[in-house]
Amino acid sequence: MEAFVQMPLETYDLLKSSNEYLKRRLKEEQKSHSEDVAQAKKEINDLAEKIDQYKKYILECRCKWLDVENNSLEHYLNADSWNYGMNCKDELLNLGFTKQDMDGFIADKYEELVKEKEGKEDD
Repeated sequence: MEAFVQMPLETYDLLKSSNEYLKRRLKEEQKSHSEDVAQAKKEINDLAEKIDQYKKYILECRCKWLDVENNSLEHYLNADSWNYGMNCKDELLNLGFTKQDMDGFIADKYEELVKEKEGKEDD
């Protein structure tokens, strides 16, 4: 059984137009919210990329002084060594580096320097 409400036509028209207005506003807000979320995600991704670039730069600076002639790779990868991560390992870990990040980068840089050294010796 349906119930009916009697109201003046002006009130009905006012309620109907208000309802349509609110529906339009809701769609606009949802669209705006979606755009804001997309922009925030883009900014988060950009910042994450910059953080990764800075991490790489920091490790690059730390690995400038690798001595491939006098020290082995194992020496540099020993977490108990005073120069693990090229000094300041605790600070690097606090910045968000992981031991795997540092180990991988140090190993790659060490191998690169060994190849450069061998290339120079061949010349």
